[in-house]
Parts: sequence; structure tokens; C-alpha cells
Amino acid sequence: METNLRCFSKTGADGAEAAELAQQIMEALKQPFHLKDNDFYISASIGTALFPIHGKDSVDLLKKADTAMYQVKRQGKNGHQFYSPDLDLQLLDHIEIESDLRKAIERNELELHYQPQFHAESNQMIGVEALVRWNHPKKGLMSPGLFIPIAEETGLIFEIGTWVLKEACRQMKLWHDEGGPLIPISVNLSSQQFHQPNLVMYIKNILEETKLAPNYLELEITESMMMDPAVSIAILQELNKIGIRISLDDFGTGYSSLSYLKKFPIHKLKIDRSFIMDITQNSSDKAIVAAIISMAQHLKLDVIAEGIETKDQLDVLTENDCQEIQGYYFSRPLSAEQVEQEFFIPGRIAGEIGG
Repeated sequence: METNLRCFSKTGADGAEAAELAQQIMEALKQPFHLKDNDFYISASIGTALFPIHGKDSVDLLKKADTAMYQVKRQGKNGHQFYSPDLDLQLLDHIEIESDLRKAIERNELELHYQPQFHAESNQMIGVEALVRWNHPKKGLMSPGLFIPIAEETGLIFEIGTWVLKEACRQMKLWHDEGGPLIPISVNLSSQQFHQPNLVMYIKNILEETKLAPNYLELEITESMMMDPAVSIAILQELNKIGIRISLDDFGTGYSSLSYLKKFPIHKLKIDRSFIMDITQNSSDKAIVAAIISMAQHLKLDVIAEGIETKDQLDVLTENDCQEIQGYYFSRPLSAEQVEQEFFIPGRIAGEIGG
């Protein structure tokens, strides 16, 4: 749910008082709201325009404050920003990307890249994660960080997410049929996909259309999707019944993580890359990762670490018995053809020679 609130405040030319007020609002909203035995959290995206620097009347000021607020949202929400003329240029670019994105699927401009996942000790591939890219006709290959936030704002994320899910299942079934390893494919599920009223039938229809067995599909969800436990538990239990595995993405970065593990039928935890980045130097990150791995093992959950880029990071993880690994140290995200050339074809040749 989203609510917009506009307010006016006296402040100096440098906006110091406005910035302080915005910070106070964000701090106040960090406190949880208790409702029906559950904790709910909200955040604030705040944009500020100053009179008379940014506008001479309330209409102009509100317009520019809105522009600043939406920039905060595009950067991940929960923050504050003053208006600047540069934001107008960014807004024009935003509008252009939105317009082009609406045509991207029908023009076949979207494509999937696949990042392999490995067993840390055997180096055997145990799965792949599907990651969407946009081959923009003018801007070239665009990473999801540049267009997924816009897709979420405009509601296009459902259409894009459906295309990703169908294409990922189709490709994995093709690899299976062509003699590739019988491994699962992991797909991020958007909040709009997860909260639709007929999610289970929606997934079933895609699996039937692509003929991929349910046990080879792993859906990645985030904690924020499960703010209504009663509804979420029922959905996940239905998915679990038909054989689909559920992975909790970005684990450790949200709220109430432990209560989710107790309540929900989750199969795997994905340790967020923010804990991996400095794990060799930061003792707190190392302790958090060790605790997540140990907890997952005691709960009989699989655990995978993402964002591994160095041998030292890998060593810390294997020392703590993390067996599933994903990151540039092993492989960058690859096109379907590159996955075949670098992994599947050599594997088939080795099997033929060994046979």
C-alpha cells in the first residue's frame, strides 16, 4: 500500500530544517506497527522543494517535490532528496524508458541470461538462476536495475515476470531434452505475481505449457511479499504440494526473518551479497553468515551464498560449511548459448568419452 502526504514547512535557504524534519519522519516510521500478533513496517520516500529557489507558487513547488520523491523511490525508497534541475532530465529519460519498455516484449527485446550455481567442493553445477536483460535498440544491453524499478512503478512487472517465467521454464525443459544435466532453474517472482488471486493455477499453466516438471522450478521470493502470513502460508503450501521449491531471497536484510522460517514452507535461504562483499575483513559479516548457515542446517534448509567474487570469500564460506555457491568467481551470467558451450557440451563430450 502507498500513501502520499504533502506538507509545508518553514526552512532556511540551505534547507537544513527541512532535511532534519525529513530525517525525524523516517526515524519515527522505523518503529513497527502491531496488528493481529504481527509486526508491520513502513518506510517514507520524501522529496523537498524550496521556495523561492525551486518555485514561486505551491503548484510548482509540489510538482518539483514530487519529482524529488519519485527519484528516492527509484533509488530504492526510504530516503530523502531535494529537488534539482538534473532531476527533470532524469524524469524525461524515465518517461522514454517507460514508453520503450511497453513495447519491449512484443518486439522480442527481452532476453534471459543464466548464472550457474555450483557445489562448492565438487564444482558440479547444481542449478541456474534466470536473470532478465533488455536489449534496447538504442541503449544496448540493459541490466535489470535500470528498468525493473520502472516496470514495478508502472505495473509492467507482471507482464515481464510472466515472460521471464515462461522463457526460463521453456529453456530448462529444452536443455533437459537435449541431454543437459537434470538441474532446477531459479526464477525471481515479483510481488505482483505472488499476490495475484490465482497464483498456483498461473504457475501450473506455465509448467503445463512448457512441459517442465515442477520439481525443476525454484521460485525466489522476498520477505516483503509475506506481510500477510495467513494468505502467504496458504499460497506457499499449495506450491509446495505440486513439487515447486521456494527460496527466500536476500535473507537477513528484511524484518521478522526468524518468524517466517518457523511459519512458512521454505526450502532454501539465499544469503544476500551484502554480507559476502566484506566477509573477509568484517568480523560482523562473517559472524552473521556463519549464524545463517548453522541455523539453516539445524532447520534442515538448504542455503546458498550469492555474490562470491574471490577465492578468499569462497574459503570463508566453505570453512563454515556453505555448500552451494553463486557468483562471478565461478561464472558471470551467460546467454543460453554460452551456458551450452561452456558447460553442457563439454559435459556431454566427457560423458561420451567416459562411456
